Amino acid sequence: MRAIIVELPAMTDITAELSQIRTWCGDHQCEPTSFRYHLNGNAKFIVVAEFIKNTCAELFKKRFSGLESEFVNLKQKHSIETMATVCWWRLKAEEIRAEYDNFACSSARDTMAGVARCYDTMAEHLEHRLAREGGCLSSESSCYTRFAFR
Repeated sequence: MRAIIVELPAMTDITAELSQIRTWCGDHQCEPTSFRYHLNGNAKFIVVAEFIKNTCAELFKKRFSGLESEFVNLKQKHSIETMATVCWWRLKAEEIRAEYDNFACSSARDTMAGVARCYDTMAEHLEHRLAREGGCLSSESSCYTRFAFR
């Protein structure tokens, strides 16, 4: 199973975009096994489509400029990932942002900005999944309850 993450800009006509995605999937006979979406903390709309067929996942990823992560699996229960993983991904995204500010090449800055967004998206999805799996999120040996998302 492959999860493809598509980030839509803020102020996007969500109904039109979802309709376009669903139409494309039907036209290309690439029906996802799972199709979820939500609004993240940056007012960007996130779509996660899971595919069994690799060819469908690749086509969808290419057509909608998707990102992919083996860690984003919305159906998985009893995660081995912890909040420590979420924190590490967020720190990595910040490190990348701090570095690419000094890049002279705009295309390199854009590429690195995309990498940082990917880390942020993976962190957000894991954080949401951990919260859904039971309010108790472990970080190394401690366990605490989280009541709100970022």
